[in-house]
Amino acid sequence: MTEIGLVSCTKTKLEQTAPPAKLYSPSTLFSNVQQYCKQQHDNWYILSAKHHLLEPDGPPIEPYDETLTGARVAQKRE
Repeated sequence: MTEIGLVSCTKTKLEQTAPPAKLYSPSTLFSNVQQYCKQQHDNWYILSAKHHLLEPDGPPIEPYDETLTGARVAQKRE
């Protein structure tokens, strides 16, 4: 059985376009959870408020200012 870790995106991001794992790397919380997922799971992905599910080494994305904090339940489920 393959175990998958999910890491939430963070408000703190680089100011330029970067692969997903690098974009969120300025966040200490993101970096710590990313390390944990790498050690404890077979694969890991990033949950993004704007892009949904991201592969850590996926195509570069631009910084954005969107969050699920305060979002309706339907939007969170999507």
